[in-house]
Amino acid sequence: MVFGFQEGFVGFMGNAASPDLVQRLYRALLNTADAVLQASTEREMCDKTCTDLVYDALFQAVWIGRKDESDTLHVLSCMGAGTQGLANLKFSFDNNPLQFPVAVEAWDRQTLVYSNDELNDQKNAPWYDFLCHNQWRSVLAVPIWRGGERWAVISFVSAQTDMFDEQCIGLCQKVSELLGHALDKLDGQKRLEKLQNEEASRARHDPLTGLPNRLALEEYMPQAIARAVRQGSSVAVGMLDLDDFKLVNDGYGHEAGDRLLQTLGRRLQEHVRHTDYVARLGGDEFVIILENLDPLLQVTQATKILDTLHKAVETPFPISNDAFAMVGMTLGLALYPVDGEDPDTLLRRADAAMYLSKQNKSTRKTWWCMASNTRQLPAEESVEQVAFNPYGAEAAELLTRAKAFLTRIRQNFIECFYDSLAKLPDARTALSALAPEQLERLKSQQAAHLDFLLGAQTQRQEILQQARRLGVIHTLCGISPALLGEAYSIYRRLLIDSLDKALLRAYDRYHILLTTEMRLQDDKGAQLEAGQKIEEHYFSLLSTRLPVAGCVWPDVSEQGVEALGRLPGIRAVLLFRMNPAGELVVEHSGGTVGAHLTQTLREKISQPVVNAQSVFGNTVTGLAWRTRQQQSCASYSTDPNAQLWRGMMETLGISSSISIPISVEEEQVAVVLALFGAYPNQFETQRMQQFARSLQHRWEQRWLRCSFQRGSGVAEEQSCYIRDRLFSDGLRMYVQPIVNLRTGALLEVEALVRIQDTNGSIIEPGSFLSLLGQNELDRLFHMGLEDCLALLERWQKDGQVINLAINMPPTYLLNEDGPAWVAGALQRYNIQPEQLTVELLETQMIDPAIQDEAIQKFKATGVKIAIDDLGSGYSNLLRLSSLPFDIIKVDQGLLRNIRTAPLQTFSMVKSVLDMGVDFHELVIVEGLEDDDVIEAIYHLGCRYGQGYGISPPMPPEQFPQWYDAYRLKTHACAYGTELVSDLGVLAYHWLSTRGGQSASKHSLHTCLITRWLAVQGLEGSEAAQWHEQCHGGEDIIEASRKFIGWLVKRVTDANTKHQILA
Repeated sequence: MVFGFQEGFVGFMGNAASPDLVQRLYRALLNTADAVLQASTEREMCDKTCTDLVYDALFQAVWIGRKDESDTLHVLSCMGAGTQGLANLKFSFDNNPLQFPVAVEAWDRQTLVYSNDELNDQKNAPWYDFLCHNQWRSVLAVPIWRGGERWAVISFVSAQTDMFDEQCIGLCQKVSELLGHALDKLDGQKRLEKLQNEEASRARHDPLTGLPNRLALEEYMPQAIARAVRQGSSVAVGMLDLDDFKLVNDGYGHEAGDRLLQTLGRRLQEHVRHTDYVARLGGDEFVIILENLDPLLQVTQATKILDTLHKAVETPFPISNDAFAMVGMTLGLALYPVDGEDPDTLLRRADAAMYLSKQNKSTRKTWWCMASNTRQLPAEESVEQVAFNPYGAEAAELLTRAKAFLTRIRQNFIECFYDSLAKLPDARTALSALAPEQLERLKSQQAAHLDFLLGAQTQRQEILQQARRLGVIHTLCGISPALLGEAYSIYRRLLIDSLDKALLRAYDRYHILLTTEMRLQDDKGAQLEAGQKIEEHYFSLLSTRLPVAGCVWPDVSEQGVEALGRLPGIRAVLLFRMNPAGELVVEHSGGTVGAHLTQTLREKISQPVVNAQSVFGNTVTGLAWRTRQQQSCASYSTDPNAQLWRGMMETLGISSSISIPISVEEEQVAVVLALFGAYPNQFETQRMQQFARSLQHRWEQRWLRCSFQRGSGVAEEQSCYIRDRLFSDGLRMYVQPIVNLRTGALLEVEALVRIQDTNGSIIEPGSFLSLLGQNELDRLFHMGLEDCLALLERWQKDGQVINLAINMPPTYLLNEDGPAWVAGALQRYNIQPEQLTVELLETQMIDPAIQDEAIQKFKATGVKIAIDDLGSGYSNLLRLSSLPFDIIKVDQGLLRNIRTAPLQTFSMVKSVLDMGVDFHELVIVEGLEDDDVIEAIYHLGCRYGQGYGISPPMPPEQFPQWYDAYRLKTHACAYGTELVSDLGVLAYHWLSTRGGQSASKHSLHTCLITRWLAVQGLEGSEAAQWHEQCHGGEDIIEASRKFIGWLVKRVTDANTKHQILA
């Protein structure tokens, strides 16, 4: 076994023995990244990871396990050969350490462990038979870290020995990290949901008594009335106020009063029915809702309930260790629908009845009063039966009368508010990012906002407008929804306590509180909504499509920086990259002051090196590069380490920043992404940290995709030379024929781009296409098509009408003028549209709906559409069946293993050929590299092919001579009448016997294989006997299996011998 990484590990981008394995490694990593991002549960995330890695045939098995309470490795998720039997093995941590399986070692040592010969390593272990039976030859296990703690171990299994080289180890490590990041993100989402639920509960419950508050009451009453309407019942609304409660507060203090209110809240709930509802409005005011009352007996039923309810105050209240207090209650009762049909009317009626009962406390017969008893009062007769409007004339009059009182309590209120706020950890963090003068300015603004909220002339639209602006600021300053809700609870409680001390009528006090409450809810709701939109704006960037593998980094990174620069509160975005001199230089900038900040940094720092002794090396960005961890500055105004940059940042309106290292492997940082915020504490909240981690992972995926299949490395100066040569006079369009394998007829020629250097040498596209951006690729398409159409026109004048296929860059689909330009070019050169085939690679960078619409527009011009490189990566079979493709081109990568895994290759190719028949589309197989492959593909039923076995790409002037010679060669070759190669025989037999059928419709004597065996001198051999049994023996399937196995061995042995000689 090997623990950890090798000393010479050069990372995930190191050299691999097999190009195909490299491609599959990258594809597996990208598929795993997509899978874990799309998963919504822990189980789904693990299952998708295991399934995707096994489905691609990269690993024989993948499983995830963790240590359980019984000290045994418990399987959480698994896929592949043998994984179903894992649960029976009971890998224990108490076994002999010398016999620990790899997974247990990885858990125990908390590091990556692998064995490239597990059968030999575990030959004395009790589970050796299991490993041997399932062919688990190479095994690697790596811990998954969740929330900074070891959570599980993921194991990768291969049927090959020596599977785990540097690249494969890098992949497995990345998969583990991806899973860990995704699980952390999932945990963060769950915590956020919990906080949101808790905040919603706090917003609807009184913090002192735990009873529902005014907001909850406003939501509950319409529901109670709606139930009464459905059931034909009545509802009673009681407004309850304590008698002599002020004496308790004055005599024993507010803490004693709070204890009494808490006890009363519990007693009230105990003395009502389970269908009834108790809420606290504030101070000593409560509301009782009685439901399910019989409309004919509602007074009688209510009387009985209220008699029971009064027991809540009939027992003294303990207010200290040796002191008790007695209080009374007064209640006003309004009945639905007799006294009102909406909540506000019922509350006003109940409040008026309660006020009347208090006035007559010395002479009243009962402690409660019906609202119907107040109707004879002139003041109440004039009350309009309308819903209370917190912005209406009555509210304005109440606030005007209370203005002097509100002004007196304002300053004390603000100080108490911030003192209470500072006791909350999250709020304390946010406030600590403010300089003293900033905090004082904030308090002044808070006082002005309170005056604005409670202004007599303030209208709802004005509050909403200002609240949306404040919601953006509060969210960007790190005020979470939960913290905002807590702040409002403190705000509301202090205001209620202040109003309780005012000498106001109960009716006035209630409606001032109601006005305040309703305005605060408008203010809070608009702020939360605005904050939610800000979060959605940020996190929506993480759900945009990733660039297609092979895209050019300058384009991708520039677009990403520009998108980040458009986020609210982002003043600047800088992407740093290290130059050959070891200096961090700005590769791209974005945001309103990004360019200005870049210029200022250049002027301030002559050499931005990142060692610990340099000035720049100790900045947030320098530390991020050196430590390979995210670094942030909560406030340039208060952070002592940011003093050098304080003046510069203040001038640019920057208050905070975060720098995110983008790593290509554990030991190397590729770039650092720096975001500069307009507000202090902008990047410190848990939610923003989650965004930063997800952004880091997203940009690492961008880098991987841009680094994938980048061709040979090109130095910066050589890159400039190649681009200049391409767009001056170096462009050369080669052609490669696509022919009918059965007749030799030419279907079309594919145009392929090359660069001719000044010395006459030809530069292949793999060396320069990855250097081109979107606009340059579009320009190259125009130039190449122009050259090729001119060529077709010349051939046409010579009497040869030849069809042309040309690759179109995926991003050209975004060019709205593209279809019209292509149609115009065809007309200029007198070429019919059906002579042109446009080959398209699907891309994840462009929205599928936009792709579909663009393809339809090109199709409308009359040109043929081909989907190129099917099987090479991203493709959507549903869209393939629904879009008007004329041609399917099978990627040459599917044939790469035709001599090492011929049966699997035959199956994939035949599936695509059958799909083409079903879709009524023409199928072209690429990668026909020699006569043997051509013969095999011919016998699988392929009609059209392309590849070096037919012809390599050639200059156009060589094409006519080649074509004449090829037709002669094709006429001399008759695949339909004789078999030549082992590979051709294998394809012929495999297709003939699929599904267990007899070997051929022909007799044994007329079978092409019989003649081939005779030519090979194999008559009477064991192989000939198997072939004879395939034509009618007792066990056709077994005979066919043996014959196919013999043929496969001949093919693979010949391939091995060829590679040794080569």
